[in-house]
Amino acid sequence: CSPMGKAGLLRHYKEDWPFVEVKTGSELSTGRYNLAFLETPMLHWPDSLMTYLKEEQILFSSDGFGAHMASSEHFDDRLPAFPLPYARQLKKYYANILMPFGALITQLFAKIAQLGLTFKIIAPDHGLIYRRNIDWVLAAYQKWAAGIPEPKALVIYDTMWHSTELLAHEFLQGLTDAGVEAQLHHLRRTHPSDIITEVLDAGLLLFGSPTLNNQMFPTMGEFLTYLKGLAPKNKAAAAFGSFGWSGQAVGLITKELEAMKLKVVHEGFKVKYIPEAGELAAARALGEKLARENLK
Repeated sequence: CSPMGKAGLLRHYKEDWPFVEVKTGSELSTGRYNLAFLETPMLHWPDSLMTYLKEEQILFSSDGFGAHMASSEHFDDRLPAFPLPYARQLKKYYANILMPFGALITQLFAKIAQLGLTFKIIAPDHGLIYRRNIDWVLAAYQKWAAGIPEPKALVIYDTMWHSTELLAHEFLQGLTDAGVEAQLHHLRRTHPSDIITEVLDAGLLLFGSPTLNNQMFPTMGEFLTYLKGLAPKNKAAAAFGSFGWSGQAVGLITKELEAMKLKVVHEGFKVKYIPEAGELAAARALGEKLARENLK
């Protein structure tokens, strides 16, 4: 185990077992096979460790390259129509677990290149074992780790009496007018992990919420807390919403976006009560403007 793995096991079980500590570059022989080790801290545990079976060129990749998907087939080349639907699950796993660690993943690829490792099989802890599509999986991870967004925008919202929803649809239409991929996600109709999957490679995020008890809507607060922990990078963002009394939600969302170090591209768009025709047109125009200015 890794040194951190030993520390964790001792902490959990209080047993001084005959541990063999290994680090990056360490090797062990079983007699027939030789195992090499690669420490991968925070991918996604502090004690994470990958193992390379040299003679067979098999990488036991721990949490790397995994997916939460059950299949009666164990290998990618036995799954009909790979990578679909598996590609979605691979992306979802990365987005919801490994998104904060893109820089570490880039370092991992550099270390693999430095050591001259090549793979015939990659066997992660979760999901399929890769035999045919290894290059595809590695390329996907390199792309996500680089954090370069697609020309894609998300409108993420919740609504109380449909006023914020009216604005959300206008923003969506404006984004579409700009010719970019645009998606609409209602926070009580789409699971947060599925929204995060789309956040991974989106370049523009628009968040809509009514004001409730001088705060943003609870579902929006919950989602932003989850998103903040995943440390998204290289994304433009803005807030919008409707209100009846004091209208703090848009400002509170904007502060959260700033705390995440997202690029806030508008001070916030808010409307009192039900948006009128001119306000709806303004929301649509703003959506188009933000897309043209922030998505290449």
